[in-house]
Amino acid sequence: FRKERRYPMDENDEDEQRHGSDYQRFKRLWRNERCSPVLLPHQEDLIQSVKFDIAAQRENLETNRSMHQDNMSKVMLDAMELECDRHQFLLSSYRRSRIQKIQSMHMFLLADEEAFEHMSKAEQDFCTGYANMVQRFLGASFLDALPESLRRIDKPEMFVKPNLDKPVFIRVLEDCGVVQMDDDGVEMNTGDVKVVKYQNIEQLLLDQRIELI
Repeated sequence: FRKERRYPMDENDEDEQRHGSDYQRFKRLWRNERCSPVLLPHQEDLIQSVKFDIAAQRENLETNRSMHQDNMSKVMLDAMELECDRHQFLLSSYRRSRIQKIQSMHMFLLADEEAFEHMSKAEQDFCTGYANMVQRFLGASFLDALPESLRRIDKPEMFVKPNLDKPVFIRVLEDCGVVQMDDDGVEMNTGDVKVVKYQNIEQLLLDQRIELI
């Protein structure tokens, strides 16, 4: 299950070119998280850098608004504020995507050590608290009325797990050579766009040799 099309790498969004590397890395992280069926490793340093940049930009806006009252300056400052709001939206969207995955796969994340380590400390606490809340709710609703042997909801076969066979669109960021895809190998060159099963390219994604789109 594959399709292929090639784009030159210079077709990156112009806004990515205007911003620093942290913005480019975060936008890629946001896209990867939204498109991936798994919870990707949390990147605390990058998230904190983005939060700091947003706060610094808002502080700069307030300072400049008090100093410049002419119409041209107001237009420029309004444009800067819209851009700041855009960054804040992406950050909130990234968090929502992760929280939705944590809620849907909380039992799997708690049982799988590697997946659990992909969460930040705050996300781990949320996942544990959410699982306890679900357990209490189901117990009060009907589980406590069942025989004790039927009350468990933490059996592995009951977990909601990520669908590693999900097809995903990818863009190749650097030459990867021939990559094994189930029964055959596929050559991946810089700029290629393909649709493949997630499990076949997961390590390439974690190594930042491809991105999801």
